[in-house]
Amino acid sequence: MTDDAEMELFLGYLRTALNQLYEPRTLRAGPLPALFGLQDQRQDVAALQTLLTDAIEALRPTPATPQDSGSWRLYRILRLRYTEQVPQTVVAGDMGLSVRHVQREEKQARELLADYLWKTHHLVERRHLLADVAAPPDDAPEDAAPTRVQELELLRDSDPPQITDVQALILAAVETARPLFQALGIQCEVDTPADLPPARARPLLIEQGLLGVLTAAAEAQVARALYVEAAAEGDAVAVTVSSRATLTRLRHDDLASARQLIDLAGGTLVTPDDLEGPASDLPLTIRLPQARQDTVLLIDDNADALQLLQRYLSGTPYRAVALRDPAQAIALAEELRPRAIVLDVMMPGRDGWALLGQFREHPQLHAAAIIVCTVLPQERLARTLGATEFLRKPVHRATLLATLDRLLAPAQTAAA
Repeated sequence: MTDDAEMELFLGYLRTALNQLYEPRTLRAGPLPALFGLQDQRQDVAALQTLLTDAIEALRPTPATPQDSGSWRLYRILRLRYTEQVPQTVVAGDMGLSVRHVQREEKQARELLADYLWKTHHLVERRHLLADVAAPPDDAPEDAAPTRVQELELLRDSDPPQITDVQALILAAVETARPLFQALGIQCEVDTPADLPPARARPLLIEQGLLGVLTAAAEAQVARALYVEAAAEGDAVAVTVSSRATLTRLRHDDLASARQLIDLAGGTLVTPDDLEGPASDLPLTIRLPQARQDTVLLIDDNADALQLLQRYLSGTPYRAVALRDPAQAIALAEELRPRAIVLDVMMPGRDGWALLGQFREHPQLHAAAIIVCTVLPQERLARTLGATEFLRKPVHRATLLATLDRLLAPAQTAAA
């Protein structure tokens, strides 16, 4: 095998590992743990994750490097795409670039990272380990036109769940559909209560799904009015499109795209049992989960780590409060009464393990879910000392949100 062939093979496996950086099964199944000499470690996946994220940080330009330089751009793309697992579409928007431009520079950044890893870890001495493995499966060409499914998935990834103003969303969809209503001679009336709670949903997808429902209903009308109503129903916000007239025919095909968008957005579309014949009333109802913001106290002396966690929780059902000084943790927690606490344990001036014990012994705070989040491989110790959950840094946004959802969802349901 030539040196170029070995590097191409390494690049393929590196790309797979970076894209699935927080998927232990994928990382363990590939050849990289053996290539980096990590296969004998008990924490081989965590060690590989740390090795790769540390390598990305090693490529961080010096403070003297101009911020608009290519080296800073490549570093930011590596950090956003892989350490933080931010979708390409979001990275492109954040950096003011086209998606195709990001794809080209992402490829260049991976090659830079691969060269650094190959030389720094002397992988040429273990390159024989690559000779006996099959080439990794090719991803779709980076400049290939996406399929409809891929486009929807990209849209879903670029439109994360947010606390959504349902009334504003309804008004926007109705305003977009207004020219169609006028062309068909249809009046559309909207009725939403002033105290309508917010929903947790992907607003762009929900708006497009609601627009599909409105156009399908309008085109099936023989009367001249549609009614859009919204109300809180249990733990959901329900948006109902109805008519006071007979329909000519409401077809499944007209709603298929809308249903797909609403499903991807985190909602459900509820339809009458019989959509094939005339009906005296629609109704079509979109049900969205209500958003309830639980306070999450983030305690870490590292400002960058706190900023990253705050970004992860932005627009979610969790209100993040960040604290760098652990000496103030108890007093602030007494004031906030957080539902969850994300706690680093390596902080100067205050032992995080001791702080964990104080939280557990505190009569007003002991019931909070405490998530120890650290670079240390000390899960057993953390749980023994009272941690509800343990996360090893670096933490993926999806992992943090899934952990909070799992720990706090039962309480949210009970409160509904």
